Amino acid sequence: IVRVWKTASNQLFDIRHVVVKQAKVMSLAWHPQREGLLGFGTDEGRVGWVDVLSQKMFVTYSDYQHRGGVYCTCWAPGRRCSETEDNGQDNAKEDFLLYTVGDGKFVQHNTKSNKHEEITSRPNFNTSEKKPNISQAVFKQIGDQSYFLLGCEDGSIEFRCLADMKLVLTLKGFTKLIQFLAFHPDILNDGSDARYKNWLAACSNETTIHAWDLNNVFTNSQDEARILVTPTVKLEGHFLRVIELSWNCFLDGRLLSISYDSSAQVWDLETATPLHNFQGHNKRLMCCMWHPGDADLAISGGEDYYLAIWRPSSQTQTRPVERKRIKRGKQQVVHEVETVVAEASASEMSFDDLLKKHKEDQFKKKINGDRESPSPSPSNNPKIDQARERETLTAKRDRKVVSKTFLPVFSKKEFENVESCGEDCVKIVEYLKKSKGAEDLDELSEQMKKMSFNGDEGQAADADIDEHLSLFCASDKFDSLLDKECQAVTDNARSTLTLWRGNFLEVLQSAESQGCLTDSLVAKSAGISQVLWRRYAAAYAQQLAKEGDYIRASEYYVATHMVHEAIEVLHKNNLCLQAIVLAKSRLPQNDPMFKQLYSSLALQSWHSGNLRLAAKSWAAAGNPAKAASALAKIDTKSSLRAAVKLAVDPSEVKMYAQLCFTRCVIDSDFETGLDLTASLASGDMNWGSLLLIIMREMQSLLSKDKAEPSEPLFKLISNKVKELNVELKDDMVDPIEQFLKSTVISSPLKMRCVKASCLLAMALLHANKNPQLCLDKVALCLADFHKYPEELEKVCGALLPQGSQPQEAGQALLDKPLDWQCSWQQLRSIQCSEAVAILHSKTSNWTEDLMQDVADAIMLEDVLLVQKLEQEISEGEKALATFKVESKDENKGCNGVSNDAQTNGCVDEEVGEVKKSSDGGQQLDLTPSLLGTQTVSIGSDGNWATNDGAAAGQMPPAAAGIENLPPPPKQTPSFYMRFLEGKTDTVEAEKELQKLRWVLSKHPVDVPYPDLTSCCQTLLGVVLQHQLGNITAEEEEEGKKINFSKKLARFGYYKGVRTYQSFFLQHS
Repeated sequence: IVRVWKTASNQLFDIRHVVVKQAKVMSLAWHPQREGLLGFGTDEGRVGWVDVLSQKMFVTYSDYQHRGGVYCTCWAPGRRCSETEDNGQDNAKEDFLLYTVGDGKFVQHNTKSNKHEEITSRPNFNTSEKKPNISQAVFKQIGDQSYFLLGCEDGSIEFRCLADMKLVLTLKGFTKLIQFLAFHPDILNDGSDARYKNWLAACSNETTIHAWDLNNVFTNSQDEARILVTPTVKLEGHFLRVIELSWNCFLDGRLLSISYDSSAQVWDLETATPLHNFQGHNKRLMCCMWHPGDADLAISGGEDYYLAIWRPSSQTQTRPVERKRIKRGKQQVVHEVETVVAEASASEMSFDDLLKKHKEDQFKKKINGDRESPSPSPSNNPKIDQARERETLTAKRDRKVVSKTFLPVFSKKEFENVESCGEDCVKIVEYLKKSKGAEDLDELSEQMKKMSFNGDEGQAADADIDEHLSLFCASDKFDSLLDKECQAVTDNARSTLTLWRGNFLEVLQSAESQGCLTDSLVAKSAGISQVLWRRYAAAYAQQLAKEGDYIRASEYYVATHMVHEAIEVLHKNNLCLQAIVLAKSRLPQNDPMFKQLYSSLALQSWHSGNLRLAAKSWAAAGNPAKAASALAKIDTKSSLRAAVKLAVDPSEVKMYAQLCFTRCVIDSDFETGLDLTASLASGDMNWGSLLLIIMREMQSLLSKDKAEPSEPLFKLISNKVKELNVELKDDMVDPIEQFLKSTVISSPLKMRCVKASCLLAMALLHANKNPQLCLDKVALCLADFHKYPEELEKVCGALLPQGSQPQEAGQALLDKPLDWQCSWQQLRSIQCSEAVAILHSKTSNWTEDLMQDVADAIMLEDVLLVQKLEQEISEGEKALATFKVESKDENKGCNGVSNDAQTNGCVDEEVGEVKKSSDGGQQLDLTPSLLGTQTVSIGSDGNWATNDGAAAGQMPPAAAGIENLPPPPKQTPSFYMRFLEGKTDTVEAEKELQKLRWVLSKHPVDVPYPDLTSCCQTLLGVVLQHQLGNITAEEEEEGKKINFSKKLARFGYYKGVRTYQSFFLQHS
């Protein structure tokens, strides 16, 4: 049954039912465009769809049926079958089709024509000999391209184009079956763009969750399919396999997961930490989702047959708690010992009373024999409790063993003829007298004369003897008695009687035909003949194999020298390891059966997860390619290194080599990595050798307490490359760049080292042919260390031991000096990075020249303008996102001040008062917008200057001197205060942002720079601390110059970011 809940209804249980006969529904999917159309899959492999909003709700089934359960259902675009219109032309329209996954196959169903296509059977779908078993499928539109994400049984995730199912990307983070795939919403419920757009979350039969950032993966077209190994984020905390995931459509990066550990977990993707854990279930969970209308409401369900709706913010637990399994043993039945106080002693009871009581007790036992007695309640009598305990401990000893009865017919007759015992004895004696032999020849001859040959006398003698008395007489009725006894007894007793009679072969034949042979029967057959024993031992082995006792079956086969049959019965029943032991003991080493046994053991170990045993078995079976595949899944350096040696396909060799190389990089195992790259004959991994050489030097450099001056780092690396005979080629740049994009390391320091090494490797490759691009990569490398001044100082010292001036920098990085007037942006960025290192260095020897060099490097007006615009745009976007229209009185202005006050003056945002200029007019706001006309600027000497007539009145007379300078323009208010405060709409603010973005687009800065305003602030502190840039007394008296500190402060105030203005104002 499928229940459709009407959540908008006022009734608590407003439900519609869709009846699916004789099947359990395993997967559901709503049509993305047609409302009410629901696709589903069942446990028996049926695929259907139904319109749940129609009155009849007629269920339509596809002609295709999976062999197993359908565990994934989804809708995606596709080309449906051509429909012929009235004019006879074919009209092929694009429509959404239903896609299902079951028994490892991916099938497309057309809901209009009821036709289907098995996509996994297409020739271009299978790129290797092994067909992938699909476990999950998700459709995703990324840019202009449509993709299908297919989760596989081996833990890989394949990206395939929807049009031709071409493989474009493979994610290899898991080694076990993929359980669920979920993409982060592109747009949140409030209409804003999600920060984690195109992020994929995946879970498998493992306990971890992987999140992949795919924003930069499809930017460049690739001819070959790419492989990503390391996920962007790993979420760890569950104790058992994770089953399903769900993204919150209200909050960025909020993920919900459920697991077999009976808990539901909420994660924060930004910090990769668990936030809330729900422990309300007591069995394994199967499904989860966020409420579509409430950001703080989650839904989960599992094997405890109910849906739990809970609020994450109300949960006290933050992560799953491991629950110990309690083994439930069989309940021991303890019979209560009853203390019976007899009114009369047994000696006083008559025989009839005792017999009646005995029959009543037997009847009660017969009625209550199959019922378990309830556990006794504690009594106040300690003797009774002790008796109960003794009975519990000796329950097994008190069981009576019923002896086997071989002669039930004889015993019954004896019981029935109890009263005729004397008569039976007389009959036995008379019979013995008649049949007694003659003592001498005369008596014998007399009896022979009297003997009758018609047999009537013998029959008359046997007629006087009852059948059960034949046991005591030499009567022919004894055989008839034994026949009846054999029919009345059990199989074991019958075999015993038959063996005693000498007809054991009949028992063996009967037991063989009925499949009732036993160890005892087979052992007794040896007493007849060795040939007979071997025959029935083999028959018993076949019987044991049918009963599932394969080990004992193999024992009997081996005992009869049927070794191949013994191995085969173990082999067919997945006892491959035991079969190999038997084969190694009995068969020659070159027997062809060994290959089959090792192959079967490899498959069995593969499916059970024992990859190490599977790899060894494939190797022993003579299949190194599959052995390499198993070794690669173990995912250790040694196993991947061996996989590279064993792989046969060049593409697999390349893939395993990249995986092993990544492991070496993560573990900083440079020797193994260099040995790996050197061992590849094709030379495809020479870029790896270069990268490892640089990484080793970088790691050694960053681990030192102090950078030691030596030759430039590029020259040192070039010498190492020549020693190892590594040939540098231009085509190495692309694999290094791809490796950088696909590698994520949890250690921040190691990740910086890897990224810096990749950038320096690309810079070294570009040094000869493209010097500007070489400097660009060096600038990017140094930019990663801006937040780590100590590391930046070491790297700058190693790259530029003689400084960053054009000639020295060119000689160190390009092996040739640059023109001293070179002003490339890349070189300016490198100089800024060196200035940051000098500013934060504890060993800098500050002089006037050093101060001037640092100031020249960081006082870049064009870069400061770009940073100022970026900060203003960011501030404006945040202000627009949080803007709400404020209520205001009729007589109030935008800032809560009366309209009259606004007419006569302006508001000071510091104290909230209205200020007036000295001449009674309104004070001039010189910077309402960064794009407006700036009426006051700073001159080359650090003084304020103006070219505007309206502002000329604020400038002092020329004779007034520097001491009488007017204050600089007032601090710029926040974007909100300038464009949004008191406004009823955001039109003016949005126009301002559009202008800012347009201006920013006209000032491109393609290389990274540090925060130059912050650098000016730091330099100002250094200047004041060391008292640098001071002027002489004569210059001060003449009033022509000012201190460098004031000049720097006024520069930072006017040119820098708005948030630093208050600091620079104190020193201007």
